[in-house]
Amino acid sequence: RGWGFCLDDRPSKKDMTMALLAPGVKYTRQHQCQMQYGPNATLCPETDNVCQILWCSVDGSCRSKLDAPIDGTRCGPGKWCISGECVTVGKLPETVK
Repeated sequence: RGWGFCLDDRPSKKDMTMALLAPGVKYTRQHQCQMQYGPNATLCPETDNVCQILWCSVDGSCRSKLDAPIDGTRCGPGKWCISGECVTVGKLPETVK
């Protein structure tokens, strides 16, 4: 099928920089639920580990696609989700070299 040949390409020599703001800063958990399930979706009542799985309420029942909220999603005062963990705002993962 030819899938995966791009992995054989020579890597770029220039370093990639990360965006200054993580996408979750712009898209709240509520908005992420609405993007996945439609405009009437809301957040499920408080759930454990809000950075590991995004739980949304659709027609009165909680649903999830078992994905984490996007990086930068607020998880507490002065904290955001990065790679499924709630960390202090500003902490970003290292870029891969």
